Amino acid sequence: GLAGGPILCDADADGALETVALDRGGRLDVLGEDGVPEFRWPKLLWSEDYVDPPEQECGPRALDVTGDGVPEILVNRADGFLLALDGRGEDVPGWPLSLGMPGRAGPEYLPGGGGFAPRLALANTYWQDLQGQDQTAFSVVRTLARGDSTGSFAVAGVDAGRSRVYPKVRLPGPAPAPAE
Repeated sequence: GLAGGPILCDADADGALETVALDRGGRLDVLGEDGVPEFRWPKLLWSEDYVDPPEQECGPRALDVTGDGVPEILVNRADGFLLALDGRGEDVPGWPLSLGMPGRAGPEYLPGGGGFAPRLALANTYWQDLQGQDQTAFSVVRTLARGDSTGSFAVAGVDAGRSRVYPKVRLPGPAPAPAE
């Protein structure tokens, strides 16, 4: 199954939106408009040395974290690293960021304002209580991210402008035959 929902972004800056989806095993797919994987994709988020990776919960996001006007793909990985990948699937310089504990949600974009820099909000598991229940902490990371670049998908959910859900033409249902 998928980790989070698929998103759309123009990660390779070719002017066309790609569909980006991440499965629970850590396979990140970037598909062109024709549904065919883009060059250099898919990419496994785990190295071949990782014998038993944790199940991925957080889906991808797309934000411009480099300031070049092209969104990068962000993933709050299940082992506590926040990844930023360019359109070729390579790590962005200065990334990943270590958050310490398993990713549970995010990143979500918080725009700056009033003298404050933009931030990324994340949720990570930090401990288990005496009953064995995971306790999740909310973190905020300062960033140069921009949520308004072309093809950015800064938050979870879909809207009409970013959806790959196409309505099907509905054929008429059964109807009585005309009387002769």
